Amino acid sequence: MLELHRKPDTCQSVSRPLTPEGVELAIDCTVTLGIAIGLVMQRYGLTAERALAYLANVSSSRNITLSTLAHQAVDDVNTLSVPTTQVPR
Repeated sequence: MLELHRKPDTCQSVSRPLTPEGVELAIDCTVTLGIAIGLVMQRYGLTAERALAYLANVSSSRNITLSTLAHQAVDDVNTLSVPTTQVPR
């Protein structure tokens, strides 16, 4: 069974062939990012593309990985309630 929402430090790019556990982890990380994008879309009325750009901008300004930010957003939906950067429109 897929255990959603693992630690963000386990979401890394892999260049070697994936094991079944690696595939499961990749899916989990993708799902977490998708949930974070959905949260931003709903909160700010953005398209998926603009929500991803917003998350990338916030992760850059906070000097944290996109994966870490996505996990924080899913852990606490209030994490993005006060944007540190301007919301793209």
